[in-house]
Amino acid sequence: LMEYLIWKLTEEGETVLDPCMGSGTAAIAAYNKGCRFIGIEIDPVYFQIATERVEKQLSATPLFA
Repeated sequence: LMEYLIWKLTEEGETVLDPCMGSGTAAIAAYNKGCRFIGIEIDPVYFQIATERVEKQLSATPLFA
């Protein structure tokens, strides 16, 4: 659902703000669309989960196609 919303509501290069980041689903969707991302999360456990998910996504994506 988040992937669909990001694709429908943003243009490539725009910035997505998620004030309740949770596990980082919106961050991954924004990255996949070519958008920048700002996430806010108060819970350190969820922040760590989101950080690990985003780092894993970034390392799995080839830099050059």
